[in-house]
Amino acid sequence: MLGGIHWGIANYSWHSNDVASTVMAYKVLSNEPAQKSECQSIIQYFLEKRRNGFWANTVESASILDAILPDILQQQKDFNQPVAVKITGDTSFVISSFPYKTTCSSNIKNISIDKTGGGMVYFTAYQHFFNSNPNAVEDKFVISTSFKQSNQQKAVIKTGERATMQVTVNVLKDAEYVQIEIPIPAGCTYASKENSNWRFIKAYYKNKVLLFAETLSSGIHHFEIELVPTYSGSFTINPAKASLMYFPVFYGRNELRKTVIRD
Repeated sequence: MLGGIHWGIANYSWHSNDVASTVMAYKVLSNEPAQKSECQSIIQYFLEKRRNGFWANTVESASILDAILPDILQQQKDFNQPVAVKITGDTSFVISSFPYKTTCSSNIKNISIDKTGGGMVYFTAYQHFFNSNPNAVEDKFVISTSFKQSNQQKAVIKTGERATMQVTVNVLKDAEYVQIEIPIPAGCTYASKENSNWRFIKAYYKNKVLLFAETLSSGIHHFEIELVPTYSGSFTINPAKASLMYFPVFYGRNELRKTVIRD
């Protein structure tokens, strides 16, 4: 989801797993001028695989560095120079110590970003604002919600009877460290606060449930929340949202909805 591309399947066969296959692909593509643009995405994948500051073993580290270092050193003559990010425009400052985080005034409209020195810098910028009529966003995650009562899908649910809120998340690309936010109708309370699946951590709040997953493979994932409809009426359900915890600009959501609860 962060843009890395690779070949092969992750496994414990160091000579033929995804890293070995991708190293081979990189060496081939780096010698093809028409395919050079893909090499940066391959490097991105290698960096994603370097968890906790290192790769899986010495063989992987040596093969990856042997493949990418010649190109990196050729592209970045100042590779050994300290990295700095210069921000100019409506505000001006220089970032030379990482990680770095700051919040800027909403009056800032125009900024320019310039990076000097060697290596790579991940730069993320985003803003928060209130959207009174949000549309669905489906280029990273496709999310849908529905209600089931008495083992049947229901457009209108009854008070006093246990109901299941079903959430379907279609992950379009493999993702890591994912947060799923599921608002519940104001007319409902929790029937149970199940948290037995070791692959997910659930946090129950008055108005929503948060699910945290270290990894979510591409494909369809189903989640259920047990509720008890308590108050009748028409209630707004804010969009359910899935996002990368450390890169929140990678997200998906469904549309604003309403649900009806009747006695």
